[in-house]
Amino acid sequence: MARKRTFFIASAVVGLLAAGAGAFLITAPTANAVTGSRVVQERTITLKANQQGTYTHTILDDWRGHVLTVWLIPSGEGCWFDVPRAWYTTDEGDRYKYVLRNQSDKTCTTTVQIVATPPLFEAGVTGTLQPGQTSRPFVFYDSRDHLVWLAGIRTTTVGCTLELERVWYERKPGQSRSFAFTIRNRGSVACSGRALVTHFENTQKIATKKPGGQPTHYYTQLPGARPQATILGYSPAPGQTCTVGTSTEAYHVQRPIGQSANHTSWAALPSSVQCEFSTYLVTLT
Repeated sequence: MARKRTFFIASAVVGLLAAGAGAFLITAPTANAVTGSRVVQERTITLKANQQGTYTHTILDDWRGHVLTVWLIPSGEGCWFDVPRAWYTTDEGDRYKYVLRNQSDKTCTTTVQIVATPPLFEAGVTGTLQPGQTSRPFVFYDSRDHLVWLAGIRTTTVGCTLELERVWYERKPGQSRSFAFTIRNRGSVACSGRALVTHFENTQKIATKKPGGQPTHYYTQLPGARPQATILGYSPAPGQTCTVGTSTEAYHVQRPIGQSANHTSWAALPSSVQCEFSTYLVTLT
C-alpha cells in the first residue's frame, strides 16, 4: 500500500513539473491518518524577562524522518512563552532547532517537549533551493473538512537548513478545502529536502468564527490535568474564498476571572480573515 501511494504522489509531482505549474498539487490519500506520536525529548528552561534563546534537539535514528513539533508547559502565574521559529538542519547529524521566547515581564520557567509524529507520506522533494529561496507551495486537497494537517521536513544533504516558511488552509467556491505550505532555505548553502505530511482523523471542533472579529482560539489545560500536546487546524466554510494562515502559538499560565486556580492555556492567532471558518483540535500524545 505504501509503495503504491508513493508512486501516485511522485507521478503527480512529475506531471506538474513538466507542465510548469506554480505549485505541487496533490490529492490526499484516503488511508487513515497515522498514530504513534511520542515525546522524544523533555527539558526545563528558565529565561529572564523578554529574553529568548535558541535550542537544539538531536534527532536519533528512531525518530529520523518524523514530523517534529514543540510543546510548552509554563509554570508560574503570568508566565508567557512562544516559539517564533523552528527549523530542521544537518551538520554533524540531523537536528531540530527552535527559538524559545519569554514574553513575560519576569523570569519564568517552562517545560519543553519535542513531539515526534510519523509522517503519513512524503510529499516529494523541494528541488534545489538557493540560500534564502522559497519552494513552490505544496498543496493538498481533501473533502474531509475535519482533518488537522501537520507538515515537516527532512534535509537530504550536509549543511542544509530548511524551515517551514508559511502554512495555511484555503478554500475557493466549488473547491474542496486545501492545506498548503512552503519551505525556505534558511542556510548558507544550496540544498534540497523532502516534505513530510500527516493528518489526523480524531479531531474535535472547538470553534466556528464568523466573518470579522478577532480569530483567536484558546485551548485550556485544567489545573491538575496531565498536559498533552495538541495542534489546531482550520476549515474555511464552503462557497467563499477564504485563506486562514497558521501563526505562532502562545503558551501562558493565567488565573481566569472568578476562579482561584491557575490554568495553563495556549492560543493560536491565524492570519486576520474576513470569512467564516471552523477550528479543529487534535491531541498528539
